[in-house]
Amino acid sequence: MAIAVMAVIILLNIALLLAVMRIGTMEDFHSEVAAEDSSAVLAWRARLAAREQAQAPAENGDS
Repeated sequence: MAIAVMAVIILLNIALLLAVMRIGTMEDFHSEVAAEDSSAVLAWRARLAAREQAQAPAENGDS
């Protein structure tokens, strides 16, 4: 009985190790994909920069 319990624990540890390794490789893949900005992201950044530049003179004029 003790041998069966040890075998189950070993199998669970191996499954957990494989799951962690798979999650790690998925994170590497998604970080590479996220590093490449799409045209929508670039357009959003351009609008954000334009909005910040439009607000900057108003903030400087108040003080």
